[in-house]
Amino acid sequence: MSIPSRSSIKVVQQFVESGGCLLILARGGIARGVNTLAEQFDFQFDGTTLASPTNVDVRAETTARPLNRMVPFQMVHVGTALTDVGSATVLSCVPADSQAYFDSDSSSNREAAGNPVMAARTVGAGIVAAYGQVYDFQKPLLQVNRRDIVRNILNLFTAHTARSDSTRNQETATPDATT
Repeated sequence: MSIPSRSSIKVVQQFVESGGCLLILARGGIARGVNTLAEQFDFQFDGTTLASPTNVDVRAETTARPLNRMVPFQMVHVGTALTDVGSATVLSCVPADSQAYFDSDSSSNREAAGNPVMAARTVGAGIVAAYGQVYDFQKPLLQVNRRDIVRNILNLFTAHTARSDSTRNQETATPDATT
């Protein structure tokens, strides 16, 4: 992703604040342009690829609804973690007892245990979710688990939109005159 312009970021911020839903995706090895956008919503991706000593994929536990509905864990493939989520709700993270690490080109890899992989927060009337994984959206039908994760993320946005619409309707409704 190229670095978005200030005017593009402003348009996205206005969209979210007025009730829109935004999903920011990142993968290992790419973060600069994504972080320019993510930082506007108090998120930051590490950008370094998550790795495991036993497998390419890193297991992350889903920690909050609706992401964990029928999905107790997810496998992060060539993903990255969030290093800053501010006051957002963490939806999945690398378990504290994991041997996962950030696979850097240097000889000193950093531990990744305990780092969030996905988080979400409300912004104005909207919602923003940041997810250090793009693979679920590229190949969601290959595994039931990936399909369920995509469904749960979409449910998160749908539920928020329905609540926002209901609130707006209540604010604009006028009492009925009764006879």
